[in-house]
Amino acid sequence: MDIKLKNQLVKLAEQYEKSEFVNDDPVQFPRRFSYKCSQEIVGFISAWLAYGNRKAILSTCESLFADMERYTPYMYIKNMVWRKYVGSEESMYRFFKWGDFAELCRALKKIYDENEDMEEAMSKNYIRTVGGTDYLDALIKLFPGVKGIPQDSKSACKRLNMFLRWMVRKNSPVDLGIWSFVPTSQLLIPLDTHVSNIGRQLGLITDKGDNMDTVLSLTTKCREVFPLDPCRCDFALFGYGVNSK
Repeated sequence: MDIKLKNQLVKLAEQYEKSEFVNDDPVQFPRRFSYKCSQEIVGFISAWLAYGNRKAILSTCESLFADMERYTPYMYIKNMVWRKYVGSEESMYRFFKWGDFAELCRALKKIYDENEDMEEAMSKNYIRTVGGTDYLDALIKLFPGVKGIPQDSKSACKRLNMFLRWMVRKNSPVDLGIWSFVPTSQLLIPLDTHVSNIGRQLGLITDKGDNMDTVLSLTTKCREVFPLDPCRCDFALFGYGVNSK
């Protein structure tokens, strides 16, 4: 990669990975809690809902977690407060119904019934291969058949990679860094529209589609700039994409 472009990405990452980033991002919700399991639960649900307009995402999350907070998110899941939504056809957000939320909560309850936390559950699913999606695949296996969660790692899996970034990256003013099982160097870029557009403008993406091949290729490029922490580039690309015309 051209040294000028590397320096530009470093500068942009420094510019946008700041605490102010949290204010308009769903990462703000897991940051409101101190108990690891509640952080995992709120983080995963926030990522699950992260489709479409950011204001709509934040509004939906704000309302949902205000209700969950009355019990603590962990006890909300464990005590099955969510069972009132089982089978509900009422709209929750975009194409999600409250019944879909209940099925996600059911999968979360199974995780915490059988494990100390989600990190432990994921580690049990981990199988090392020559591919680059082993940790992502281990996470996907925890949520079989849940609407809105990819059932394999062929697509870009933007929201799952975003969740992993939140959980894994330490010493960040944005990400929580509460997991140790996943190496930061093995995180994959959460590929959304902003990252995709800027990545192509800068020549970091040459693939036509936005799928896992694109994610792996872009992440490899980002490791040229940040070998141990490629997701620092996410702030550079996303931040620039959102804030510039």
